[in-house]
Amino acid sequence: AAVDDAELVVEAIPERLDWKLALYEEIEALLPADTIIASNTSTFPIEALSRRLAHPQRFIITHFFNPAELVPLVEIITGEETAEPIVATTLALLKRAGKKPVRLQKDIPGFVANRLQAALLREALFLIQEGVVGPAELDTVVSSGIGFRWAFLGPLEIADFGGLDTWKYVTENLFPLLDRTTAAPPALTERVADGKLGIKTGEGFYRYRAGEIKERLEVRDASFIGLLKAKKLK
Repeated sequence: AAVDDAELVVEAIPERLDWKLALYEEIEALLPADTIIASNTSTFPIEALSRRLAHPQRFIITHFFNPAELVPLVEIITGEETAEPIVATTLALLKRAGKKPVRLQKDIPGFVANRLQAALLREALFLIQEGVVGPAELDTVVSSGIGFRWAFLGPLEIADFGGLDTWKYVTENLFPLLDRTTAAPPALTERVADGKLGIKTGEGFYRYRAGEIKERLEVRDASFIGLLKAKKLK
């Protein structure tokens, strides 16, 4: 019943490859050959996901960001067999829904946004571990500084405004000093080992009182809605 007469099906189940492949086999048997099947994966390459499909030309990755109903970005990843009309239809649909789809030119682990986010998080956890700054202060630096600017200008446009000659010196001076850890850092692994997983357990980098989480989520969403309105006025 969930896919009956659907023109587009978006899969967003947990990141287990065997589960996803089994689901695709189940739903593909129920769909017309031209129905688009999209995955919300942030982990698996498209060729691994589409390998058992009878019609891989109608398969595409549409990577949304939480909360998906508010965050505009959707990363689009296509495979060698993905048909261009499928891509065009998906892009048009997302734009009509008010999204900002970005089609990647290559399929790369983590895509673009999560790689950028992971790079920032690595340095953030390093600074916390080194005692340079606390979690709340670090979040203030990001949300009230670089994050404030990033809401309207990307890092490359900011570099243009600042001067690429200046950023050349900045990168030459700072890159050798940045954290290069390739494993999950202690600031993360120790909290996970202690069962401090974030809002789902009531504590992560912050503590959340009983009944506070719903209110915090409402404040977050209201802030995102306000930002969306501001960006539309840009």
